[in-house]
Amino acid sequence: MTSPKLYQALDRFTAKKIGVVGDLIWDHYITGEVERISPEAPVPVVMNHREFGVPGGAGNVAANIQALGGEAWVVGVVGKDISGETLLVEFATRGIHSDGVVRLGHRPTTQKTRVLVRGQQVLRVDRETAQDIDADARKALVRFIRAHLPGWDAVAISDYAKGMFGTGLMRDVIRLARRHRKPVVGDIKPAHRTEAKGMTLLAPNAFEAAGITGLRDVQLAGKAIQRRLHCDVVITQGNRGMTLFIGKRVEHFPTQAREVFDVTGAGDTVVAALVLSLAAKLSMRDAVRAGNCAAGIVVGKHGTATVSLTELKQELRKQGSVAA
Repeated sequence: MTSPKLYQALDRFTAKKIGVVGDLIWDHYITGEVERISPEAPVPVVMNHREFGVPGGAGNVAANIQALGGEAWVVGVVGKDISGETLLVEFATRGIHSDGVVRLGHRPTTQKTRVLVRGQQVLRVDRETAQDIDADARKALVRFIRAHLPGWDAVAISDYAKGMFGTGLMRDVIRLARRHRKPVVGDIKPAHRTEAKGMTLLAPNAFEAAGITGLRDVQLAGKAIQRRLHCDVVITQGNRGMTLFIGKRVEHFPTQAREVFDVTGAGDTVVAALVLSLAAKLSMRDAVRAGNCAAGIVVGKHGTATVSLTELKQELRKQGSVAA
């Protein structure tokens, strides 16, 4: 595709149906000011000025898909608790389909609480269990995916090692997607590297790529992942941009210079842009251009955030990007 310009091609993101399978997280924020040191221990006392929460993990991938004009169907587990209920309400508010979410009474919803003072994170408290989901939950998830995947345009896999993918579920998702010729884009943890074989595009960061392969060199790691997992690879490298490995070609995409406020969830935004691009039949190079641009926007925001289709198009127009 040489024309129209890439930002015009992004209009094809609209209403693309994307299944998002992965670990659901409730990102909880407390913002305040430090006014004194506690008399009980040498620690600061944070005066709580505001609390809020947003979807994290696979939920953030889904939120970014929705913000970019797509239609997200989230598949995962939450607990029968306040955080799980709040997360489901937030999905409904954002128009994200959550019929594929299984509520479990024996495990908590994964929650990350970040305490921020003047925009700086001073503490994080995690509540989670990383134990694998049980057989009944796995069966319910597979049943939902099998029923709905034919109607999806693509699948995103979001692995935060919180229990979703230690049971072979990732293999099942990839197998079903390949059967229906749907592209699969994922970001996985090294512990599940053998599960990702046959994915369309794997999008680890440099640290994850090293963990998957045992190789610190990005070029060597990317080629090793290609060989071992039989998929195309894009390795994200923060302010150094992204490197795409497709067939025998290797191409680097430098990031656009900008001030970085927060990298929380940037990988989720990249996966969302990549999977929508492939669902919209953009080339792999254009998908990476879109993902790279989206990442550059989201790191300029505080906390777990999303990028809108309007923001992405404006930035690409500013850069003068043309589809390959």
